[in-house]
Amino acid sequence: MSHKAKKSLGQNFLQSKTIVQRIVKTAKVTKKDHIIEIGPGLGILTEELAKHTAHTTAIEIDSDLIPKLKSNPALAKVEILNEDALRFTPPKTGKYKVVANIPYYITSPLITHFLTTPNPPTSMTILVQKEVAKKIITNPPESILALQTQLYSTPTLAFQVPAKHFDPKPKVDSTVIHLETLKKSARPKNPEKILKLAKQAFSQKRKMLSNTLKDHKEALAKLKLQDKRPQHLTIKNWEQLTNI
Repeated sequence: MSHKAKKSLGQNFLQSKTIVQRIVKTAKVTKKDHIIEIGPGLGILTEELAKHTAHTTAIEIDSDLIPKLKSNPALAKVEILNEDALRFTPPKTGKYKVVANIPYYITSPLITHFLTTPNPPTSMTILVQKEVAKKIITNPPESILALQTQLYSTPTLAFQVPAKHFDPKPKVDSTVIHLETLKKSARPKNPEKILKLAKQAFSQKRKMLSNTLKDHKEALAKLKLQDKRPQHLTIKNWEQLTNI
C-alpha cells in the first residue's frame, strides 16, 4: 500500500472486493441514485459504486489521498471533494443515499449530521464497529445514539466484516448497518424535544426517571414510568412523555 494510514484520522483501508460488492448490494444502489460516499480512502468502494450509478460524490478529508483518487481512471466520473464530512452541507433538494466505510470515532456525529438535516438521505449504509452496530438496534433504545437513530430511521444489521479485511487491521471486527430513513409522517412529531428530554435522563442512566426528570414527576406517574430507567423506555413511551 503506497499510502500510510493516519491514526489521527482513524484510517483503516478496506481491502476486499467481495465486501465492497456486498456493501453496494446492501445499499440497493441503482443507476438513478445519487450516492454520497464518506471517506473513500484508496477508492476500492468508490470504484464499485461508480460501476453501479452515474452520480457519485466522494468526500475525503485527507488531502494526501485526493491526487490518487483523481488520477484513477475508474473514478473519472466521480465528484471528489476534499472536505470534512461533518461540515459538508447535504443536498437541499433531491434524493440521495449515503454509503461509507467511516472512522469509528465519527459514527455518532455522522449519523446525527445526515439524519437530522432538512433533506436527509433515503438511506445510510455504513461500516461501523461491531459493538456500536449492536447498540444502535437495541429495542428499547439503550443509548442516545440508538434512540436518535430509531427516531429518524429503521436500522438493520446487514453483515459482519472481520478485521482481517482491513489494512491496517483494527483491534475489533466491524458490521455493515443499513439505516432506512423514515418519512417525516412516519416518525414522531417532536424528535428534537424527545432527544432533549432523553439526554437529561441518560446523563444519569442508572437512576430512576423520578430522580433525573424531577420536573416531570406528574407526567411520569400518569404513565407509570417513575420507577423506570431511561434505557427501559420505548420510543412510544418517550413520545407520550414528551407530549404530556
